[in-house]
Amino acid sequence: MQIYQRKAKLSDLDLYFVWTNDSTTRSNSYNTQEVDYQEHTNWFLRKIEDRKSLLLVFENEENIPVGQIRIEQKTDENIIGISIDTNFRSLGLAVPMLKIACEAFFTNFQVKNIHAYIKKTNLASLNSFKKAGFEIINELTISNEASYLLEKKYV
Repeated sequence: MQIYQRKAKLSDLDLYFVWTNDSTTRSNSYNTQEVDYQEHTNWFLRKIEDRKSLLLVFENEENIPVGQIRIEQKTDENIIGISIDTNFRSLGLAVPMLKIACEAFFTNFQVKNIHAYIKKTNLASLNSFKKAGFEIINELTISNEASYLLEKKYV
């Protein structure tokens, strides 16, 4: 399956809301509570205008959204997150999505690395990130969850 990325836009607000409240997405997040629509709306409107954030929607050849990746420049690190639409999971899309998003971020933001925080129980994400060139650099506990910190370096 061919995938293409584009920047998220205002019309993606509800799509992102569905993705963020997907039960699997919530269970793999550090905040497992369902996200309130107004909170989500405020966050989304800020992020699509934020020059330190890259929100990418990935679509298949039929222009159907299959998932999203968000990379944010924080004060001392760049953090990536991914979610794939429930109808497109287990198709091997995460690795190419991650590679495309990281390349775009490295090109547009001139940074040296990107970090991912993944729960140890989230083996699918862990394997996808490793196949996309991320390496485990630390083990830590976040919100009482045993986790890995992974890093992809600019090459």
